[in-house]
Amino acid sequence: MVEQNSKEQFVKRNKLAICATLRDLQKNDITVMVNHARGQFISKILDVLPDDNLFVFDLGGVETENSLALYAGDLAFVAEPAGAKVEFKSSIARTVNFQGLQAFTVQVPP
Repeated sequence: MVEQNSKEQFVKRNKLAICATLRDLQKNDITVMVNHARGQFISKILDVLPDDNLFVFDLGGVETENSLALYAGDLAFVAEPAGAKVEFKSSIARTVNFQGLQAFTVQVPP
C-alpha cells in the first residue's frame, strides 16, 4: 500500500494538468467511481470546461442514488486507468442538461 507521503510526489496542483488528466479519463472512456457520505455510483466524465472551472459527468443508473449524491456535499472520485490510480475530490454537484440528457457538473478539483 502506498503511504500518504509517497503519494504527495504525484499530486497535480496546476489547473491545466488537472484538466488534462480529466480529459484523458474522458477520451479513454474510463469508468469513475463516485463516492460520497451517502453512497456511491459508477460514472464517466463527459466533458471538461476549464474556462468555467467545471467538468461534467454522467448520472448513476439509479435515481435515488443520484438524488443522494446531489445533496451529499463533497464527492470523491476514483478511476484506475492503465498505469496509475487517479483520485480527487470536488464540491457539491448540480445537474445540467448535457447534449439533451441530464448530467452532473462539479468544480474542477483544486
